[in-house]
Formats: sequence, C-alpha cells, structure tokens
Amino acid sequence: MVADSSTDSLISWTAEGDCFMVTDPPELSRKVLPVYFKHGNWQSFVRQLNMYGFHKINDLAYGGVFGDAQLWMFKHPCFRRGELRLLQGIKRRGTKHGRSASPEPAGPAAPEAVCATRPAPARPAEPAAQTQTQTPAERDPRVSDILDDPVSAAPGPPADGYMGGLRDCISALQRSNAELQRENQEMRAAIASCQGAFAGIMRN
Repeated sequence: MVADSSTDSLISWTAEGDCFMVTDPPELSRKVLPVYFKHGNWQSFVRQLNMYGFHKINDLAYGGVFGDAQLWMFKHPCFRRGELRLLQGIKRRGTKHGRSASPEPAGPAAPEAVCATRPAPARPAEPAAQTQTQTPAERDPRVSDILDDPVSAAPGPPADGYMGGLRDCISALQRSNAELQRENQEMRAAIASCQGAFAGIMRN
C-alpha cells in the first residue's frame, strides 16, 4: 500500500524512507483501506498499527516541514523502504499478562499488508471430513447398556446383573459370528457352483 505510487497523494514514504505518512486520513479510509482490508475505519487501522509496534511521530518534532494538521506519520524500526527482510521483525505485541490479544473482527491483517501492492485473495475454508464408522455400542444396543451402566445392565444383584449382561452380550456376538460363517460358506458354495457352470459352458 505504501509502495503503490498511485496513492502517493494519500499515503507514501518519507524522503528518508524510515517511516510513512498519511496526508488525508478520511480520503485514505474511503478509497484505499477497503481495497486492502475488510473495513474502511481509520481508527481501527491506527489501533492495528499500534498493536504491531508502530508509533505515531509528531511532525513538528520530526522536522516541522509539514504544516497540514491532517498529517499522520508512523514509524517502526523494522519497517523501512526497500528493506523487505526486516518485515519478519514486526511482531504482534502481547497483553500485559504476556498473552497475545484477540484480533479485532474487522481489523486489518498483519502489517505486511501496509507495504503490499495488491491484496491477497482469501482462501475458502475446506469442509471437515465426516466419518460414518459405527461403534460396537451403535451396532448392538446391549453393548451400550453395559457400557453406560454395567451395574444395572440386567436384573438381580449388582454383580450378577453385570455378569449376566456381559454373558448375554458374548452369546449374541457368538451367534452373530456363527451366522456370518454360515453365510460365508453358502456364498463360497454358490461361487463354486457358478464357476463349475461357467467351466462347463466354456468346454462346450
């Protein structure tokens, strides 16, 4: 943004190149900020600069050569014209307790955008993958009963109820396994029969 010569009348480097100046904040907020950020709020822009360690410079203390009351100048030791390698030294300042402050909902991104020539397009969020795997408790409600309340899973004293429910569950699993084995054997026999018929057709 600072390096864009088409906006030099609103925001630009100083002659020394160690800070940048904004000559017309209202016009910058209206024409430039919405192009690079999700807002056009001047105060939010200034707060974000302060959050990353930029300091406003008094123009009189800097030299007194600018008489415009609207002039704002900002400086950071790692933000200098042509020194892109220094940008990695610009860090978000933490709170008083040493934790990073929460980002503002409509605030600008990292200060690297200040010197960018064009905004980067936002990437759409990727939907989270969904799994369809069923747990043993979902496949057999009796397993869920035992896991949720093993003591009261079956009538009778607590220990007997738990063991009885567990035995019932094991028996059900054994029956289910036997049924699967039987179906598997029938399927194998059907496949063998089809293979025999196919072989007979091929011989003829």
